[in-house]
Amino acid sequence: MLVLSVDPATCSGYALWQDGKIIDSGTIKVAKKEKEAEFVHLRTMIYDKFFKLYIDVLVIELQYPPVHKNTVVSPKVVAQVMAGFKVSCIRGIWIGCIRAHKVVVVAPSTWESAVLSTKNRMKRDQIKDISRTVASSEVGRRPGSDEADAINIGRWYLTQANLTRTLQR
Repeated sequence: MLVLSVDPATCSGYALWQDGKIIDSGTIKVAKKEKEAEFVHLRTMIYDKFFKLYIDVLVIELQYPPVHKNTVVSPKVVAQVMAGFKVSCIRGIWIGCIRAHKVVVVAPSTWESAVLSTKNRMKRDQIKDISRTVASSEVGRRPGSDEADAINIGRWYLTQANLTRTLQR
């Protein structure tokens, strides 16, 4: 089974797993260009790297919660939504470019609490450091935070899939 786990962002982390073992991981960074050109560049890079593969499961992080109509939001939330829009476009490019049998979307808090044993009140830097430490056991080196998150997203999915198979027996 081939699983691709992705932390979508302007510097997207990815991890490719085959039969529960990591076979490739890294980042794909969007070039600083005009907005539309950034997305075309990202699409080209994803196609070049993954188009020949048929992925059984694409596991991708869903970063930002939707803001509902008539909700009063702070300027900070508006900024997060705008950043979230760009990440949503990037997530859409990943999903559109990868030929996958199944797509699984996971919230950061879900995989972080399961794989990293994080608590809600931890600072982002603390969570990123833990993520890099945990991911290093998979790849034998200390990966960058985007790559580490993708590795841990994949580890979360594989653990969940294994639990499901065990419970079905």
